[in-house]
Amino acid sequence: MLLAVIIFAASWLISPGPWRAVFLTNNQVYFGKFSRLPFASTITLDNVYYLQVNQPLQSGGVQAQTQPPQFSVIKLGSEVHGPKGTMVIPLGQILFWEDLRNDSAVVHAIVSAQSK
Repeated sequence: MLLAVIIFAASWLISPGPWRAVFLTNNQVYFGKFSRLPFASTITLDNVYYLQVNQPLQSGGVQAQTQPPQFSVIKLGSEVHGPKGTMVIPLGQILFWEDLRNDSAVVHAIVSAQSK
């Protein structure tokens, strides 16, 4: 019986689909593709990226007020603690997630970063 329940749950695996933005309770946002087993208390986020905001500087190191900030996407894995690029996130830490359109600026930046 237990084996049947496990097989049933595995067949209902929500597989990675579109790119998603995952908003956490600590005000961090991660982008990736996630999978989740029904009734599990976590999601697994693969191909994880996050945004880095680059403020343009004027001469003298003063932030430029007229130019909008530029952003770049950073792939999880190059940080000092050496993560493997996959995150397991408790559902209680997730405020919400959104599916991203293929024409979004973030998806374009991720695809561009992956092709390098």
